[in-house]
Amino acid sequence: NMFDAAIHHYKRILEIRPDEEDYSNLGYIYYQLGRYQDAIKSAKEHAKKYPRSAKAYDNVAVCYDYLGEYEEALQYNERAAK
Repeated sequence: NMFDAAIHHYKRILEIRPDEEDYSNLGYIYYQLGRYQDAIKSAKEHAKKYPRSAKAYDNVAVCYDYLGEYEEALQYNERAAK
């Protein structure tokens, strides 16, 4: 399906030419598919590569919030606000 193709596409791009926006887009696709653990993993990789990216930390927080893991969400929200 289209989402699987997009995931494959973004993973391949990130292998060749890592880019902040592509990390974010991959996480967003996982989020839209309800694959929250994959979205968290992608956003954490994003944050590791771009530690000054508030967007990366916010994306992790949104997923944790959706999963009801509010303490984790709060920690990442605080990191995003720095």
